Amino acid sequence: MKKYLLVLLLLFGAFQTAFGQSTIMIMGDSISNGYQIPPGKSWGSLLQQCINNMHTDILVVNESQNNSSTKLGLKNLPESLTAHQPDIVIIALGSIDAKNNNSPESVKDNIKQMIELSTENEAKVILAGTPMSNAKYFQSFSSLAKDNNLVWVNNLYADLKPKAKPILEDGIHANANAQKTIMNTVWKKLYPLLDL
Repeated sequence: MKKYLLVLLLLFGAFQTAFGQSTIMIMGDSISNGYQIPPGKSWGSLLQQCINNMHTDILVVNESQNNSSTKLGLKNLPESLTAHQPDIVIIALGSIDAKNNNSPESVKDNIKQMIELSTENEAKVILAGTPMSNAKYFQSFSSLAKDNNLVWVNNLYADLKPKAKPILEDGIHANANAQKTIMNTVWKKLYPLLDL
């Protein structure tokens, strides 16, 4: 059964390519999966709406999962690449690693392998720093972006205004009002990569 599913995914990816549709794929955790956000209101959904308003045939696929670490993201990436054949991959992982105090070295290695897999599949990569980043994590992400000449969003929450109280009571996730700001933070880096 799994073999037949893989064949269908490959055919779907070939269909998209044949008809010239570009695909942006988000690999993130609950911050990008829209935790406690109404359907259609997460920053990934807003990104698709923004692109639709430009009458451009670009599909945004959100492969983010709640509680996804960089290790899990790396494990899931090959199948996601095969299924969607993305032109651009946005890697927005690391918050779970920071929460679990995983070593910056292991996080860096996982992200490095994700970058390599994506580029081997001819996808451009945008690397987004975790909002829970400490100095060691930030350095790991920053050096990966520089060494691989990647587009770099140093923090998804970089443009949020503290006075607006954009974070939920859990101290981690952005609320619905903050999602457009996050989308705009990513869009500023994403737009130059699009052939518009």
